[in-house]
Amino acid sequence: MGSFAQRIISDDRIAVAPARVHEVLSTPEMLAELTPLVASIDVHLAGPDGDRWTWQLSGVNALGIRAAPSFTTLMDIGEQAIIFAPEPGTDERAMASGRIDVTAGSTMEETVVAIDLIATVELPLPQLARRAVKSVMFQTMKVGGTRFAENLLRHLGDPWHRGLNVRDPG
Repeated sequence: MGSFAQRIISDDRIAVAPARVHEVLSTPEMLAELTPLVASIDVHLAGPDGDRWTWQLSGVNALGIRAAPSFTTLMDIGEQAIIFAPEPGTDERAMASGRIDVTAGSTMEETVVAIDLIATVELPLPQLARRAVKSVMFQTMKVGGTRFAENLLRHLGDPWHRGLNVRDPG
């Protein structure tokens, strides 16, 4: 069993007020609806470390393997940033960590959105497959991130409708 991780970042300015963007990005049902490959997000009661969200993915087929993992994150939802990390003590084959920054742009109807996401998955593949697995993970995350941005902008009615610039930080 090998552990594989991929990081992506994305950012852009969108022509929507920050409060509207934050509301959508902090609502689990809306995130599940807008995010490709996410079948559902279940929210557990808030604890001292934040809300616990369990993400159920719809599944990915790649390199001869089908995976439909679920993972649990602790969500710290602040006014300008949503920070998420794996719940400690869970034994899950997938996990995600990162942050979404939602800050005011140069006008009241402009928001700067910056996403930094690391996905990690355990697969029944040797570490020798690292390059191929990371390539598939990056392409899947990039396509998913681009589709998420399109769905988000359509939902918010962003007149610029440019999408987010999704890329590998390396």
